[in-house]
Amino acid sequence: MDILNGEKRNPIHSKSGAKAPPAPTAQRPGLSVRGKIRRRVRSAVIIGVLFLQIGIPAVQLSRGDPPLRFGWQMYSSAVDWPEIEAVDNEGITAPIDRSDIYVFRMEIRADQHLAAALCASDPLIARVRFRSSGTTEEFTCVDL
Repeated sequence: MDILNGEKRNPIHSKSGAKAPPAPTAQRPGLSVRGKIRRRVRSAVIIGVLFLQIGIPAVQLSRGDPPLRFGWQMYSSAVDWPEIEAVDNEGITAPIDRSDIYVFRMEIRADQHLAAALCASDPLIARVRFRSSGTTEEFTCVDL
């Protein structure tokens, strides 16, 4: 309300009723040269890390190298487990359930250490046989 005239008026209008020019809009200042360099370096680092995470495994897989123990490929391929048989003193063979062996770790090697553990688990086992892709390996419990 205009105290002198007793009228109500909009504060943005002048006394003559004309609109005041709009206030200048606040423009966001452009990035400084330093800010642009930071942004480019940050982007380059992110792109580089992504390239390494995708590029290195892709190159390794295309080379055809077999997976190594404790290598990055350790869990990226299926393990071809051999058939495992226990042979008693009378020559009777019995297959061993592999799920009991590799229930927690698939990369356990089927070798003399596993044969020794199987021999120690049952006193009736005289020999342990591993059969895999046409080869047979046999361990005698007395020798282990």
